[in-house]
Amino acid sequence: MALNRFSFVLYLFILWKGLSDSFNINVKQARIFKGPKKSQFGYKVLQHEAEGQKWLLVSAPRDGIAKSKNGDIYRCNISNKRSSNCMKLNSGEAALKNISDDMKNTHFGMTLTRNSQGFMVCAPLWSQKCGSSIYNTGICTNISSTFQPSGITAPTAQ
Repeated sequence: MALNRFSFVLYLFILWKGLSDSFNINVKQARIFKGPKKSQFGYKVLQHEAEGQKWLLVSAPRDGIAKSKNGDIYRCNISNKRSSNCMKLNSGEAALKNISDDMKNTHFGMTLTRNSQGFMVCAPLWSQKCGSSIYNTGICTNISSTFQPSGITAPTAQ
């Protein structure tokens, strides 16, 4: 009798657990966002809401011209069901332009995370010259919810 009761409780628990972890993906009307080839478009993805719109922020850490693939962030409007276009933010150039003139392959966008001001993007391979030495300190920038750079942090060079 105790075994039957235990089996029944176990069955209910497994049934409840299966129902609580479910989710739906619409495979018939999937939205596909595409970015530049060889840019690692989609390396990180973050949902974001700003200006009354819903956005998908997509990083492309190797985006850019052949000599300096510094990376960037794209915003894709998910409020508009008909469009699958993404717009490049040029946030790497805007945030880091006054800091270093010799930036190459910084991988801006390898870290993409939400914070209280909006979101933060990092370039872990950003380098800093000090005399004849070069230090790979990495650098992060805060970007406001309206997509404006609002502060820079070099985590390992504080």
